[in-house]
This record gives sequence, structure tokens and C-alpha cells, in this order.
Amino acid sequence: MTNTQVTTPSRSANRPQFGISAMLWTTFAVALALGYLRQVASPNMIGSAAIVMATAVVVGGLIGWPVGRIGDAMYWAVVIAAAAFLSVAGDPAAPASFRYAWSTVGIMAGAACGAVAPRQLWRRIFFGAVAGGVGMAACSMAMPARRFPRISLSTT
Repeated sequence: MTNTQVTTPSRSANRPQFGISAMLWTTFAVALALGYLRQVASPNMIGSAAIVMATAVVVGGLIGWPVGRIGDAMYWAVVIAAAAFLSVAGDPAAPASFRYAWSTVGIMAGAACGAVAPRQLWRRIFFGAVAGGVGMAACSMAMPARRFPRISLSTT
């Protein structure tokens, strides 16, 4: 038997999120997320998640395109948007606009972090925070104000 060189690497040296093992773990996480959304028992929850993911792909591509990091920006926009969506999806009192608002913050922050070149941690933090803040400001202006009942701390 001859010693042959492996021509397909199991992971990318400069982009570990695009390696085979990372993709398998991502598929596992997506399956768990879809199972969680199915438990919520809202008829439009899977549709809302599909809208968020499609929007994350488009926005991530648009943000990553000018700097030549389309794949990274799309990947991180989808990952962070999914985490943001799942964090509020289980609350039955939260309206759909609230789920979309948090997802928008995740899309903006994730795409901005993915658009910055690797090994520039502080630049990623800065641009991710600014983009997430812009998304939060835009969504806070679009969300209706809610009044919460006052809680009295007096015992009399």
C-alpha cells in the first residue's frame, strides 16, 4: 500500500468555521434549534425563522461584499441572528416584531464582525457593537412603546 497525500483538508487553516467538523456541528445545532421552535407551538414560528435566516444571508452578503468577506459576513450574520431569534422565540408574550427586532440586532452585529479581517479583535468588537447599536436604535424607533404596571414596594 502506498503512502498517499490527503488532498481534501478537514478544516480550513484561516477559516475554521468552514471546515467539515464545524459544518457538522452547525448542522446539529440547526436541528436542535428547529426542534426547539417546533415545541413553541406557534404556527408561524418556523416561517418567521426562515424569514430571519434569509434576511441574514442577504444582509450579510451586502455588508461583506465591499470588503471581500461575503462568506464570513453571511456565516456570522446567520449564526448571531439565529441565537438572537431563539433567545426570544420561546416567550409567548413577545410579539413577532420583537423577535424581528432582536434578530435585526444579531444580523447587523454578526455581519459587521464577519466583515472585519481575522486577528483584529478590538476592531471586530467595535464594529460589531456599533452595528448592533444601529440595529437596536432603528428597531427601537419602529417598536411601539409599552407601559408596564408600577410595582409598589411599600407594605402599608
